Amino acid sequence: MYYDIQPESMLPKRRSESHKGTYGRVLLIAGSHGMAGAAYLAGLSAYRSGCGLVEIFTHEDNRVILQELLPEAVMTTYQNETADSLSDKLNHSLGKADAIAIGCGIGLDETASLLLSQTCRYISVSEIPCVIDADAISLLSRRADLMACLAGRKAVVTPHPKEMATLIHTSIDEVQEDREQTVERFVHAAQISCLLKGYRTLVGSPDHELYMNLSGNDGMATGGSGDVLTGLIAGLAAQGEDICEAAVLGAYVHGAAGDYAAGQMGRHSLLARDVIAGICEIIKELEKKTNEKV
Repeated sequence: MYYDIQPESMLPKRRSESHKGTYGRVLLIAGSHGMAGAAYLAGLSAYRSGCGLVEIFTHEDNRVILQELLPEAVMTTYQNETADSLSDKLNHSLGKADAIAIGCGIGLDETASLLLSQTCRYISVSEIPCVIDADAISLLSRRADLMACLAGRKAVVTPHPKEMATLIHTSIDEVQEDREQTVERFVHAAQISCLLKGYRTLVGSPDHELYMNLSGNDGMATGGSGDVLTGLIAGLAAQGEDICEAAVLGAYVHGAAGDYAAGQMGRHSLLARDVIAGICEIIKELEKKTNEKV
């Protein structure tokens, strides 16, 4: 069963008397050596969602690039750290976050594994919402202990079909054969939310009906599009959205932004950064509808 949404009613509220702390702090654990682009796209998207502050936890090699591309972000970097030093640095950042996103371009090495392990264990004893994407999903598929840490917590995994197949140890064909059943089985077994990307993205959780997103187009099948979605969901969650509802609204806005951008650029030429520009237009439209109802 799928449920309809009124996206304007889901948009986080803004208040006249407010400051950046009012709208939440996103911790984005993203970008290994040479992967600054993933961190940039996710970070900018999180800001465009309306969150107050974005901290990017990334490799030192990405610092200068990210500070030039996204000067609004707080930067915390690591390089040649001991395990204890890296753990202490990450704990400090985790303790300040209102929402976490991990996975965009972090790689699959020992450092990435440590970052994911510590993040999952932190989530297991906190109420902080977390988006788990990309490389973090591949790492998670190898760690039943970390999956157990996430059960019942405010987490959402956001795999594409290949990542979903890896996560549940099956084939891509079996995932695609019955996408709805795949999501429903996973969320009830894992007890966390899941957003399965692809044509007609699906969002499910143990406590919500299955949602099918109808916005979006084939022009969005381009590098970086998933990073944009991850940042968008994390930014909405930092503003107080339920993690599943943040995923639902994020999927809608992401797709609608892609549709807007395709209208401007054409589907063949669409880039992930164009989708971010479209986010501004879609949220502006939702704000207008919200104000009309007041």
